[in-house]
Amino acid sequence: MASKTWQVTANVLFPNQFPVEMVDGVPKPPQQLEANSRIPTQQRDLDGATAFIRPGDPQSVPGAENDIRVSVASLTIRMDSDAPSTTAAAETAIPHLDRLLESLSFQMQVPLHIGGLGVIDLTGPPAVGDMREMARWSGFPRPTFRPTSVPMGSLVGRLMPDLGIDLDPADHKANRALDWYLKALTAPFEVDHFIFLWIAMEILAGDSDLKVSEPVRGPCGHAIAVCPECDQPTARPVQGTSIQRYLTEGYGVEPEIASQMWKARQMLHGRHGFDSKVMDDLPDLSQRLRAVVIAALKPKLGIPDVEPPFAAPTGTSILPIAGLEGERPVTQEDLAPLG
Repeated sequence: MASKTWQVTANVLFPNQFPVEMVDGVPKPPQQLEANSRIPTQQRDLDGATAFIRPGDPQSVPGAENDIRVSVASLTIRMDSDAPSTTAAAETAIPHLDRLLESLSFQMQVPLHIGGLGVIDLTGPPAVGDMREMARWSGFPRPTFRPTSVPMGSLVGRLMPDLGIDLDPADHKANRALDWYLKALTAPFEVDHFIFLWIAMEILAGDSDLKVSEPVRGPCGHAIAVCPECDQPTARPVQGTSIQRYLTEGYGVEPEIASQMWKARQMLHGRHGFDSKVMDDLPDLSQRLRAVVIAALKPKLGIPDVEPPFAAPTGTSILPIAGLEGERPVTQEDLAPLG
């Protein structure tokens, strides 16, 4: 397939700066807030692509126009690519956008997120008014900030809650596990969602009788069953094997899925990048993990198995992003992103 010139523009919310007058070293509250944009106007080459950034249209992100705290930046990637569609072009541009946004975020010490993404085909000598293939999304999943998937029917809560249902305050582990589970319910990003669920599950697994013990192994890999100094057994619980046994024998998780979960957990130690296949599997693994945590917490709250909440280990989930495809006319702004 012939290469095309694609232009991908992300609408990014930048925090505004509010000047404060200092009087004798003490900040003086302003009589009227005046917001100053922190968005640069720049262009750079980036691995064969060209990146542009400039102040954008405040109407491109819902709610931004009337929010004095933020300004909208247009961050554009123009690239020649074999991407056959607008979606493929967006996916090709995301590593470039992610690289730039992570650097900008660190510099400003503020996380910068995509509030909208547009793609247009600028192949050939485009002119203002030419109708070109385009797409537009309300957001787009970046590796680090992939939105938490929304379960479609696999998670069901009580229609009418009961004030009498309660955890024993003396059961500290169950209360801590519930805290982390509730954090998972509100986690905006898939990685956070999985991590919070995993912490809740590990807390609950701590009192399990399904632990697996193994003897200490030396640097050579050989097992040392008995201490050579005191003749005491060296066997101790092995976390990975124990957790996987808790999932499989305690809650019916398939062994290969339990192994996947354990491998995904290693991202806490930097084992996996956010753009790895492990991250792509998180929506499915999180559903299964959520089912385990709910099943473990219900008896501690005195809720029978036949009563909600219910969580199916599998089911359809969707990204909370809307989009459209079609054609639109090329604008002068498309041709000259910096004016």
